[in-house]
Amino acid sequence: MFSNLNVDKEQNIICPITQEVMQDPVIASDGTTYERKAIEDWLANHDTSPLTGKPLANKELTPNYALKNCIKDLIEQQNAESKLKSRIEKLEEDLSTIKQTTQCFDLYASLNEKPKLMITSKIGQDKAQIEWDKNDDKGRYELLKTLELDKDSYSYLKLDFKQTLSDCTQLQRHALKNDKEVHPSTEEFWNENPDLRLKWIGESYKYK
Repeated sequence: MFSNLNVDKEQNIICPITQEVMQDPVIASDGTTYERKAIEDWLANHDTSPLTGKPLANKELTPNYALKNCIKDLIEQQNAESKLKSRIEKLEEDLSTIKQTTQCFDLYASLNEKPKLMITSKIGQDKAQIEWDKNDDKGRYELLKTLELDKDSYSYLKLDFKQTLSDCTQLQRHALKNDKEVHPSTEEFWNENPDLRLKWIGESYKYK
């Protein structure tokens, strides 16, 4: 990195007086680079080098532009790396949350009164609960489809899954703006894409 900036790899970015990273590095007549304010304060009361104690040829200070640019690039790189690290940590946290969420809920709510009554009317009261309970979420959707009740399937989804569905279809939904620049809701998108429902249901398990 230093070689790319045409700066000696061994050149120190720490001021020998303040022991901090320099912001305005200058070269004194002893050939050493210091923070400007620190060496100016020293020279106000001394005619010697703060490092060697030997007399200085003069009190002229020359800006060390190469080192200043190097320090600037280093700080920018560290900031970029810090932001990237934070972004990665956030993504890992989000992924962990998704994994935990998909492992702790079913897509469909427990058989509440509304679907229970509807399914009962199709296959009989004795079979309704049995058929529902024995299926996984894909099976439950297929059951609703077979009974021609899949048009109401969105109302059976749990809130957690609705949120997950909203997140995973956001880009697709936003690309389908109508003439009023309004994109479809998650429910509208679900209802208009019956062929994709099993895919979305299946994707909810891919982290399990």
